[in-house]
Amino acid sequence: TIPSPWNRGRGASVLFAALKLLGRQDRIFAGGRDRIEETLSYIDRAEELNIWPTFPAQPLSHAYFTIEPYLTMLNTLSTLGMPEYVAKQRPRIEKAKAMMGRLSLEETALIGEYYLITLRNLGELERTIPDLDAYLARFAKILERAKPAPHWFPNGVAYPYAMETLWFFGREDLVSEGAIQRMLDSLPDFVD
Repeated sequence: TIPSPWNRGRGASVLFAALKLLGRQDRIFAGGRDRIEETLSYIDRAEELNIWPTFPAQPLSHAYFTIEPYLTMLNTLSTLGMPEYVAKQRPRIEKAKAMMGRLSLEETALIGEYYLITLRNLGELERTIPDLDAYLARFAKILERAKPAPHWFPNGVAYPYAMETLWFFGREDLVSEGAIQRMLDSLPDFVD
């Protein structure tokens, strides 16, 4: 077993998607077990288990390390073709929404696009974020407040993620020339 909820959730999501692609989705439920629910329940216990990954750069919050495996697992559910299973996940979708509110600017930028794509893939985007344009307008303010340097992770990588999120959802008009210039000006900081 993989003790870290972050690694277990991310690894299981890839495994479940691969089993679906290989036509072996039945293995997820072999022996009367529900490995999807087992994995999600394990992620539910992340705070209690207190097993957090570390990165050599800037630390990330517990909310970030909990929301990312939730989103990877929930997004995998959208690929498995199990709408009845997705319907049972609304409390976890609400929990992910609450966790988004506890993230730093950089963490929000890192996971924001994946959050929105997961909601869209689950058919939950309009229910969870009824006014996507207003959400994206608030999201775009990250580019005015966050600094893309001096650390590539999470600062530097978060900045282009934020830009890509706005572009992906058709709001590239919210990416200002100033934001683009700040990103370009920060590149020498990552080379030294």
